[in-house]
Amino acid sequence: MFKFIEIFLILLLTSISVHATIIEDWNTTTSSPGFATKAGIQYVLHNGKPYLIGSTDSADVYTTDNGLDWSAVTLNAAFGTRSGFVALSHAGKLWVIGGEQVGGTVEADVWYSTNGADWVAATKNAEFGTMKKFQGGISYNKKIYLIGGLTDADAYTDQVYSSDNGVVWTLVSDSTDLGDTAAGGV
Repeated sequence: MFKFIEIFLILLLTSISVHATIIEDWNTTTSSPGFATKAGIQYVLHNGKPYLIGSTDSADVYTTDNGLDWSAVTLNAAFGTRSGFVALSHAGKLWVIGGEQVGGTVEADVWYSTNGADWVAATKNAEFGTMKKFQGGISYNKKIYLIGGLTDADAYTDQVYSSDNGVVWTLVSDSTDLGDTAAGGV
């Protein structure tokens, strides 16, 4: 059985920060984490620190050292507001990939940051096109993988793309045995 040590979880509907030393023993650490209720955010563990990235109504990034005191790294990240995007840590950088803007535009962009505040567009037109939202993403064996998701027409896809630099993306598999996959964290 896995024991998860020092897990930070943000309950989005109630804006309560919860901290657990073992997955079976959750304790409320604060009911005022320092930011408003959010939807469509992503959680990333990067260089030993948790980050909350983006949402449907803001392009902000928050981090904490203790799960109690959250501070804004930026309130206006260059990637803009979105949901259904992938956020992950890879090669010493935070990454934001694809997703859907509030108005419904599906993005084919890839952004990275070394500090959570300053974001650079690796590409605004990745090979996976505007067909990726609510996909899973993982950093594995020195590559970023995007798995499954929805197309801009809200059809399921089980394609897998990979990139070692966030700029050039390669179709690894056009069809897997994963079936319909969307909104899956990997």
